[in-house]
Amino acid sequence: MMAPTTNDQSHGRTAPAGEWLKTAALAAYLLAHANGLFLRQRASRSEAPTPSGVGQTIGLLLGFLAALLLDRRGTLAYALGPANDAPADDPPGATPDLTKRLAVEWGKGTVWGLLLSVIPICFFLRPVVLARPVEHPTYTNLTVGAWLRLVLVEIPFFTALPEEAAWRGALEPRLVAHLGPWRGAIWANVAFGLAHFAVTRANSDIVGQGAPLPRWLLILGGMAATAVGGGVFSLVRAQTGSLVGAIAAHWAVNATMSTALYLRGRRSR
Repeated sequence: MMAPTTNDQSHGRTAPAGEWLKTAALAAYLLAHANGLFLRQRASRSEAPTPSGVGQTIGLLLGFLAALLLDRRGTLAYALGPANDAPADDPPGATPDLTKRLAVEWGKGTVWGLLLSVIPICFFLRPVVLARPVEHPTYTNLTVGAWLRLVLVEIPFFTALPEEAAWRGALEPRLVAHLGPWRGAIWANVAFGLAHFAVTRANSDIVGQGAPLPRWLLILGGMAATAVGGGVFSLVRAQTGSLVGAIAAHWAVNATMSTALYLRGRRSR
């Protein structure tokens, strides 16, 4: 399964230095925004970290807007996919059903996300690596209304959509154009993992107490797991042809894990 390329087929061999500088600046902005904003939020309050807020959402979408300004055609083609042909059994000249296409892409992404959720949920049920099964006060203390708002509003609109727009929609196509489909996607998701350094470090303080492993290894493992998850989202984007499937997969993973932590908290009350 190979990620589609953008219009640049040279994969970095003839890319102008200016294009590399623009891509590096975009990556630096996304990394600094994700980690810096989270650290500022943590410095202003003592409670556990929460899903991305309005500030982070706006910042990530600004990154996508910057990518559009740098390469409108290539970015849109990567994010939205090429125009799908009509099904083979339709009459010639038939218009593709956009609603059906989006529904299929969302369904595929959701299935991928649910499958990916199986691995982290194991940490919620058994003391794998950690001294006890994972618990997180942000999720275990939620009310029913707060849980519904988290799953149906905050995760899809303030986490999945802006993160996929920024990382798979803005940075990844530029790296793919420079490096090729596989190397570009790999480096984009390495950056995606690094962007979660601050939140992973904060979470390690909460869920890693009593763990037999050093804290730095827990942080490294958390960022690596995030990068791998991002790689799955990249594969979903490649398979479905647009960001819709990747957004659905991202939403399904986060929503499933949040729900598992929420249900665990309800049982322990």
